[in-house]
Amino acid sequence: MTKRWIGYMAFFTALALWGGLLGGCSRTESGESSAAVSSGTDAGDTVRAEALGAVHASALLPLELEPEDLEDSWEDTAVEIALSGDTASVSGSGVTVETGRVTITQPGTYVISGTLEGVLAVSAPDARVHLVFNGVTLSNDAAAPVQVTDAKKVVLTLAEGSSNTVTDGKTYTAFTDPEGTEPDAAVFAKSDLTINGKGSLQVTGQYENGIRSKDTLCIAGGDLQVTAVNHGLKGKDAVLIAGGTVQVNAGGDGIQASNDQDSHKGYVVIADGTITVEAAQDGIQAETCLAVSGGTLSVTAGGGSASAAPHQEAMTGFGRQEQNTASVEDTVSTKGLKAGTELYISGGTITVDAQDDGLHSNGEMTIAGGSLNVSAGDDGAHADRTLTVEDGELRIADSYEGLEAVELYIRGGMVHISASDDGLNAAGSLSADGTDSSTEASATGFVQTAFGGFGGGMGMTDTDAKLEISGGYVYINAGGDGIDSNNGFTMSGGTVLVCGPTDSGNGALDSETGIVVNGGFLLAVGSSGMAEIPEASSGQYVAAIGVDAQQAGTLLTITGQDGKVLCAFAPEKQYQHVVCSTPEFQEGNTYTVTLGGSCSGTETDGLYTGGSCTGGTELTSFTISDRITTAGSSAGGMNPQGGGRPGRQDGMTPPDGQEMPQGTRPAFEGQTPPDGFDPSGDGQKPPRGFGGFSPEGETSDT
Repeated sequence: MTKRWIGYMAFFTALALWGGLLGGCSRTESGESSAAVSSGTDAGDTVRAEALGAVHASALLPLELEPEDLEDSWEDTAVEIALSGDTASVSGSGVTVETGRVTITQPGTYVISGTLEGVLAVSAPDARVHLVFNGVTLSNDAAAPVQVTDAKKVVLTLAEGSSNTVTDGKTYTAFTDPEGTEPDAAVFAKSDLTINGKGSLQVTGQYENGIRSKDTLCIAGGDLQVTAVNHGLKGKDAVLIAGGTVQVNAGGDGIQASNDQDSHKGYVVIADGTITVEAAQDGIQAETCLAVSGGTLSVTAGGGSASAAPHQEAMTGFGRQEQNTASVEDTVSTKGLKAGTELYISGGTITVDAQDDGLHSNGEMTIAGGSLNVSAGDDGAHADRTLTVEDGELRIADSYEGLEAVELYIRGGMVHISASDDGLNAAGSLSADGTDSSTEASATGFVQTAFGGFGGGMGMTDTDAKLEISGGYVYINAGGDGIDSNNGFTMSGGTVLVCGPTDSGNGALDSETGIVVNGGFLLAVGSSGMAEIPEASSGQYVAAIGVDAQQAGTLLTITGQDGKVLCAFAPEKQYQHVVCSTPEFQEGNTYTVTLGGSCSGTETDGLYTGGSCTGGTELTSFTISDRITTAGSSAGGMNPQGGGRPGRQDGMTPPDGQEMPQGTRPAFEGQTPPDGFDPSGDGQKPPRGFGGFSPEGETSDT
């Protein structure tokens, strides 16, 4: 979570108001980018994650289709319809032909070919109808060329080797409902609609949507190319994709399931197929659950991450607030994959480039498999409630914040993040309806950061926030905080590498109530001004090492007294503070820190394994005697429970390149306090933990 140091004179102005302030180090955001302020919950979303009986991925996977959804052959006895201009010839019964209109009225299989300027309609109550397109061209300037007005289910097969096209006009004059709202797609069905086969279908929706079903839309095969001024593929109850090749170019959402009234419906399931989406709004959007278990997906939303508006920094009061340039109400949703209740990914190869969040859920998100590559103008992956990574490979090449949720768990898999602000961010609170609440979150989510020396809880805590890493591999390159929790952060397993900020307004690690390391390998490097170290209650030994500013690529080596290299890391950014924790640290052993040189091992993200390291200059050595050991210069860092830097009394250092004004050092020993400030206790007292000073008789508030 980004923090800014304000001028130190502002600090003393604030001291006059200290009794009305709570120390802190956080921010609030407007827009959808922060879990602390109604993050990503779009206006109009009515189905929520906690809705009674809401559909979940566990009930949708594995995707099982009905046998008729996969049936793409037909008997010689099928009725043949030969289209010609505004009429047609028919080989059997069950079809009526009028000028400009061919209507199928009975169940059965119909093989259709030719060209029709008009409407191909299905009006067969409670019937299952099988249509075979075998070289069909349908067009209509005033209405939808394909209209299923009454049927139980229609299966549309694209005959092998056939090319088929459907094109509507920009203005409809013929509707089937009194309100004049239906049909609204070039291919429109009021029944379930399945498309399969081995041919191709090109659909151009110039009026509104490309292909729409008011029940379930299923794609099981074929080569589909859909262009629409609004939504490309739209199913009210569900969209299911189990095969085929689908290309969508849409002025609205690429693929959408729109039922926002029934929590059992409104879901999208993708199990197979090759899907390419370019959408002006959301790439794939489900009102309830969006589940992906296979296939190859390439999604571009809102023109991609390069089209995102810049995040503005608003310096208000004594801290910094982040905000997008547009409000939530004014912003069109341009997320890559978006779910109203649950986003679940267990397989597939997925590439997302989104103007807003790459992956987004108004409720839960689980990454349980697959290979994902995400570029996002806002969060790489955002969940209003819980985000869990269990397995798979998630690479976020570009983002404002990498992963963000109220509760954030990494239990396995591989996560690789590049973020201009925070890499991991656990923040916000949960309202009664199970979603992140801007009102409630803003009350607990704004934490003052200008006064880093307060200690004793650097800011107000989001009590619902959780950040736990118990397995997997995590690499973070962050311009803001590398790992940030508005509550605590616990690590018990896995490998975590953090290349944190180069400015001293942020830290490689940041928490409100403390960092506890009980297992795994943690290596976090960054600037020193806001550096935080884990708690003494950690179950695994931790070393915090301060160094003079080192250039990017400078090798850092920690070697045991037996000569074994425990850590060899060449960060891709400048650094001056290091936090390292490994199960190999042993009490009583001495370790040597070396800067520079080279290593012959295998390099991954700057970390070397195997081989040997040579050269370099010894910086310092340290002996493990406590859970937290500090070494080097300015090594202590901030500790929310510890009241400033261990081993120092000032509790803070100025940002890189800045100097404290004369006589304004926030430590009290030997310094000049501001006018009217009396640290003796007779006058004003500073907040607990500031500069190591604790007013006599004052009880701790932590």
